[in-house]
Amino acid sequence: MKDRVRNDVLREKAGKAASAKAAAVAAPLKSAADFAAAAKKAGVEAKSSELVARGAALPDVGVNAQVEKAAFALAAGSVGEPVVTADGTTIVKVLEPAGREPSEMAASRESVRQDLLRERRNDFFTAYMVKARQRMKIELNRDVLNSILG
Repeated sequence: MKDRVRNDVLREKAGKAASAKAAAVAAPLKSAADFAAAAKKAGVEAKSSELVARGAALPDVGVNAQVEKAAFALAAGSVGEPVVTADGTTIVKVLEPAGREPSEMAASRESVRQDLLRERRNDFFTAYMVKARQRMKIELNRDVLNSILG
C-alpha cells in the first residue's frame, strides 16, 4: 500500500512538472516561424505524421480523444494549447487542414443522398414485412407441398 501511494504521488508530481514545462514551451512555439527548431531549442522533440483521420492513433500519443479534439479544432498553421495525456503532455501544430474540398463534397452529395434514401426505404420495407408476418396466419398444406416437391 505504501509503495502504491508513493507511486501515485510521484506520478502526480511528474504530471505537474510536465504540464509546467509544456506551458513554458508552448508560448514560444506559438509564435515561432520554425516549429521544429523552436521545439529543439526548448529541449523537446517535434514529431510529424501523415494525415490523421478522426479516431486514428497519433504517433507516440495513440488514440486520445482530448488531443484529437484539440487538433481538429485548429486551423492550418495553428499551434494548440498543451494537452495532458496519460504519458505526458502534447502540443499540436496543424500543418494541413483535415477534411474535403467543398467541390468534392458537392460532387458526392447526390450519391450520399441516394444511398441514404435507399437505406431508409430498405428499413421501412423490412419493418413492414415484420409487422405483416406478425399479423398473418400461415398454414402449410403438407399434401400439396409434398406433391409439388416431389
